[in-house]
Amino acid sequence: MQGKAHWRYDDSVNCWYVSLDERSPQPYRTQVKVEAILDIDIDGRLAGIEIVMPSHEGKPILPPVRPG
Repeated sequence: MQGKAHWRYDDSVNCWYVSLDERSPQPYRTQVKVEAILDIDIDGRLAGIEIVMPSHEGKPILPPVRPG
């Protein structure tokens, strides 16, 4: 499955936020901490994010459902 996403970086707190276009509206029920692998290009810029996905409440975390 592929989808679209947007990202922003806040250098005042050194934090990335990636939001999926197919996400459901807020409020969100919970937040889950995960491990991530960052792919960094030769110039030191972020090229990709790999999320090592745990289970949540004993179930896998599924991708968002596309509206429509």
